[in-house]
Amino acid sequence: ATLAKQIEAAFEKKWGFYSRIMVRDLSWFERLVSENPYPEVAADHTKLHAYVLEREPTPDEVARLTEKCTGPERFEIKGDVLYLSAPDGLGKSVFAGLIPRTLKVPGTARNWRSVQALLEMAAPAGGK
Repeated sequence: ATLAKQIEAAFEKKWGFYSRIMVRDLSWFERLVSENPYPEVAADHTKLHAYVLEREPTPDEVARLTEKCTGPERFEIKGDVLYLSAPDGLGKSVFAGLIPRTLKVPGTARNWRSVQALLEMAAPAGGK
């Protein structure tokens, strides 16, 4: 079994419920940060978010999501990461709430401060 599946099984055994687990290495986090298409908003962690997706969305899935992005937000998908620039913050973003329901690709969202913290945690471990 993959590492993610092993962790899922251990998690379920310990806590009594299933939770999807995604495992990423240091080079993946380095790429996530370096490929940020919105560097101009990276300093304000409340306005930049990364959705770590289980897989790269299909062109049809991206097209459905693009149709829903009618507010001030901007997004770009690079591989298995959706970058979201939300000028009014995630809490006030109607579009952010539509992402999981529209895209239908399992994932988890983190603000930019959390992304940077995860990168810092992965670095001392050598990305393993």
